[in-house]
Amino acid sequence: MFDKLKDKTAGMAQSVTQSVQAGMDSLGDFKKKSSSLIASSLEEINGLRPILEQSGFIVGDIFFTVSIPPSVGLIVEQEIGGSVKIDSLDSAELSNVQSMIVGSLKKIYALNGVVEEYEHTIGQVEITLGLPPQVKAHLNSMKSRAFTTGKATETQSSLAPPE
Repeated sequence: MFDKLKDKTAGMAQSVTQSVQAGMDSLGDFKKKSSSLIASSLEEINGLRPILEQSGFIVGDIFFTVSIPPSVGLIVEQEIGGSVKIDSLDSAELSNVQSMIVGSLKKIYALNGVVEEYEHTIGQVEITLGLPPQVKAHLNSMKSRAFTTGKATETQSSLAPPE
């Protein structure tokens, strides 16, 4: 009886060991693929920075999501005191990923006139490079201190402590 139990235990141990090993191999593949995705996405984003800056934008944040499939994203926002020049985004030769980012910005900013009718402006655009790709516009109230036009800057100045 003990021999049968010993054989079953050894078989179970071997099965568990094989399952754990398969999981570890899978985790290693996931790590390699995620690292490759992050590196290539950062290269694409860094190549786009100068073009965005000429157009009045900065990359305010970069994020990645560990999921299946993993994704990388960026948050693009207007420079402080800068004016947005959407047309200057057309002038560069772009990769497919960079074209998708620029196209997303153009589509979102085409809606800014509608948004402004409701006393908001597009503050940040969040673009996720994943499956499926996602674009989110964060709207800021024109009354918000985060809104950086001359009007908001005056408001911010009046809130600053006296020197």
